[in-house]
Amino acid sequence: MSRFALSRVVNGQPAYLAACYEPQFDGIRYTALQADACSYVTWDKAVSVARTLRDLHGYDVQVITVGN
Repeated sequence: MSRFALSRVVNGQPAYLAACYEPQFDGIRYTALQADACSYVTWDKAVSVARTLRDLHGYDVQVITVGN
């Protein structure tokens, strides 16, 4: 079953959302390893988190498919 993760470029390198506990504060963490990224079961949830990050922080993230 496919899952979905969020990705963005940080300092020219791909980074993956690892944690998003408090989107409006410093609870957002990124990792360079896709295997360490958090993932979402539904596309809709991943898009919802991506929109929240854009609205609160002004940057876009991509929704990518991970797993089978």
